[in-house]
Amino acid sequence: MRILAAALGLLLATVLAPLVITGRWTATKVEHTDAYVATVAPLASDPALRQQFGQALGTAAAEQLAQRLPVGMPSSLGDLVRSTAVAVVNQPGFPAYWRSANRQVHRQFLAIMDGHGDPSGFVYVDATPMLHEMFGQLQEKGLPVQTLVDVRLQIPVASDARLAQQRGRYHLVTGLAAYGPWLWGLIVLAAIAIAPGWRGRLRAVSGAALAVAVGAVVVMAARAPMTSYAATHSGVGDTDLVHLILQVVLDSLGPYARGFAVVALPVAIAALLISLVPLGRRAEVD
Repeated sequence: MRILAAALGLLLATVLAPLVITGRWTATKVEHTDAYVATVAPLASDPALRQQFGQALGTAAAEQLAQRLPVGMPSSLGDLVRSTAVAVVNQPGFPAYWRSANRQVHRQFLAIMDGHGDPSGFVYVDATPMLHEMFGQLQEKGLPVQTLVDVRLQIPVASDARLAQQRGRYHLVTGLAAYGPWLWGLIVLAAIAIAPGWRGRLRAVSGAALAVAVGAVVVMAARAPMTSYAATHSGVGDTDLVHLILQVVLDSLGPYARGFAVVALPVAIAALLISLVPLGRRAEVD
């Protein structure tokens, strides 16, 4: 009976482990603006991201110009607008803009998670500074963009309403960051105390460490499905930019979870091997 009770406790610890690891990562990487910005900052050098921004800038500028031209926009002009958009997003100042824009994105996200956002809108990347930089370059090339100084470009990355629907789950995960490790530890201590004999207790320690390692592997394997699911359910039409951001954020979960596995697996093996060491009959008495 004691062996069964200890095994059930370790099974519960195994189920809880990936949730606790994810919760701790969320508190470390997602809850804090500086940590989030540092995580997504490398995207500024990603060609795929720059292509997405170039397309958005070029499309927005072309649409605004087309509305103000008395005749249709010549294809040569459209090509010039698009090439200028590519030049703008490849400027040396783009990484600094990207960090600033994502700081705003994160604050919008936290506002929704705290119940202070507008559920009728979107969390968006404000691309207006880049768009105005592009208008400045077009003006230098002689294009009539003086009337476009008030145009804004906001690229949506998530529906506020969709995020609001996930508020309860988000707070559950962040709550696990605070209380999950204590709960996991109590369950494991109970399993170790219940296990019969010193060998049984060592094997319970091995099982607890193995639970952490298994939980870490589950978390690492879940990153890709989590990214695809979140991007698909973001509530925006074009999910390419959303997918890029989510991918780089969730990729940081991999090394974080791997650290748990690297520590836990040797502990599990060592505790199991020690429990198998043959000792004298008197030493084996509990």
